[in-house]
Amino acid sequence: MKDLYGTFGVAGLCYSLVMLFQNNYILGMAAFFLGLYALYAYNQESKKGYEGKSEISSDPWKIQKAQLEKFWLTVFSYTINWNDFKLPEYSDRYPHLNIVPAEFTAEQIYDGIAECTTFKFKKRKKYIDDIDKALRKARLVQSRPTGNYAFADGGTAEPDTEHLNKSYNDSIKAGLIFMGPVEYLLSCAHFEFVTGEVYDFKGATRLSVLCSVRRAMCSFWDSDHSSYLDWCYLGYQPGWGPRVVVFST
Repeated sequence: MKDLYGTFGVAGLCYSLVMLFQNNYILGMAAFFLGLYALYAYNQESKKGYEGKSEISSDPWKIQKAQLEKFWLTVFSYTINWNDFKLPEYSDRYPHLNIVPAEFTAEQIYDGIAECTTFKFKKRKKYIDDIDKALRKARLVQSRPTGNYAFADGGTAEPDTEHLNKSYNDSIKAGLIFMGPVEYLLSCAHFEFVTGEVYDFKGATRLSVLCSVRRAMCSFWDSDHSSYLDWCYLGYQPGWGPRVVVFST
């Protein structure tokens, strides 16, 4: 419709000039005003298109917000109020969004995802007591926002390419703020919820939780085609690495 207004407007003005040149003032003035009106309508339609694009570009998280609302409602029966969360700035480097509501404990998130049949994730009974204990301390390992918070990460199936093969100690020395278990579980589950794919099919994600001087927590893909959290050594392993997370500034 916008293009039609533009074409009609230009044609109307041109026709008015021809009529005026032929001394047909009535048709000339009528065509002139109709042409002006058509160009005015064209201008208004153009503004609508521009404003619509501005609205979309002003919230780059719009699509992911809708996905997260469905994810949290389906898995945790939780309705997100976005006014409760301060979101990080969108970037192509960290385009994957999620939230951590303060009312959920680490164990509740762990249990909710492990018990949901939608996901290829399981609890390992052998380590469940140790992992639950570590999860209770997970937020104390690195600095995190208080209360409700949102985070963004790379959102790729394998650990961050730029930090691949970094050991736990390498990551700490580099000053990286990387995923703890809660952020990993939520990011991993949301990724699978949206794409149907899983994290760490080839490698393993190093998490920012220590269990002892020599062991940290990692996530692996098991031979029975499910992922799980487990303890791992701090040193180099090919294909292993952290996943950096960012918060609002």
